[in-house]
Amino acid sequence: MINIEIDKKIDEVINLRCVRQAVGNSTSLSLGFGKKDNDASTEKYREWEIGTYSSNWRVIKNKQVICASLDDVETNEELDAKLKNISFGSIRSVSQNEVGDVTLFFDNSVLVEFICLSDEDDEMFHVFCPNSEYIEYNPCSGWKTGRSDSPW
Repeated sequence: MINIEIDKKIDEVINLRCVRQAVGNSTSLSLGFGKKDNDASTEKYREWEIGTYSSNWRVIKNKQVICASLDDVETNEELDAKLKNISFGSIRSVSQNEVGDVTLFFDNSVLVEFICLSDEDDEMFHVFCPNSEYIEYNPCSGWKTGRSDSPW
């Protein structure tokens, strides 16, 4: 489960509006919050970037899955276009259930679930924070914090 230190850090993104959503390589997911991060390699990134590189994910609205990493699409660009049509609103909370799934709850009945695969040896959920702080959850090693601008 999310520990107190990490929970306090994640609380800083609560009430921020999602202003960027993107599907990348291998159906990775990135949701951006806050203003543009001028230090990033591209101006597309925001102060806060929440997502996953390798985990399955799904977006739910009113108890219906409206977009997911496993959607039957021809290309990532098609999935990205589908994701960009979703209005996420402001993030209200982040929680983790007993099997390790992490869920983002938004103010307009949208949720994003990151599905935990317990045999994965890679992060399944991450948060890039302001000032190059980084949070990740790995099912094998749990929650960790560190710097995003230097090796761990």
